[in-house]
Amino acid sequence: LLGDNFYEDGVSSTSDPQWASKFENMYDPAVLDFPFYAVLGNHDYHLDEQAQVDYTTEHPDSRWEMPGRYYSFSQVLPDGTRIDFFGLDGYTMATEDAQLAWLQAALAESTLAGADWKIVFSHYPLYSNGVHGDNPALIFRLSQPLADGGADLYVSEHDHDLQILEPMNGTCFMISGAGSRPRDTQCLENTVYANNQLGFMAFRVSNSELSACVVLEDAVLDFCYTLTK
Repeated sequence: LLGDNFYEDGVSSTSDPQWASKFENMYDPAVLDFPFYAVLGNHDYHLDEQAQVDYTTEHPDSRWEMPGRYYSFSQVLPDGTRIDFFGLDGYTMATEDAQLAWLQAALAESTLAGADWKIVFSHYPLYSNGVHGDNPALIFRLSQPLADGGADLYVSEHDHDLQILEPMNGTCFMISGAGSRPRDTQCLENTVYANNQLGFMAFRVSNSELSACVVLEDAVLDFCYTLTK
């Protein structure tokens, strides 16, 4: 979950009724029985952003996972492929030195551990051809650390659309923000794919390939894009 998890103003506490209406019951546990790793968006900061972190420990049986405002975790697939994930608090990243230092160290540790893929996820994009456009502060802050740390993919939202952009310095940038209220986007020189219809991205990963597939309304598979090692 890429932020703005509880629209429009976040939650007021760990007992806010929105936990049931907008997460626990909305994502049917009989069908979607797996962890939901979440990061914070700007709307989540309107009320009590810390409640989204605290909910993780207060409700250990929930599928909700946000162990910190920023954090990392690993997944090892049946074929042995290791994927390291790095969730950022994009709202504070532009000014928070501690978070930047943590990311640089975590990416370096991932390299030493032999991760096959490194995926960074955050609410705010660095580059976007949507309504909000590029984020110069994050480009200045993150573009070099992502390249130096060997990040393969940076996934975000904030813009309410679907975008896949050409890789820059080894990192591919994707936006998956079309879960609600889609907005216009553009196809520019760095565009691989752009769409403003409701939809999401699904990923298939192996040791040598990472494929992102765009799924639109009514389960329409519209486009797939593959990164290779």
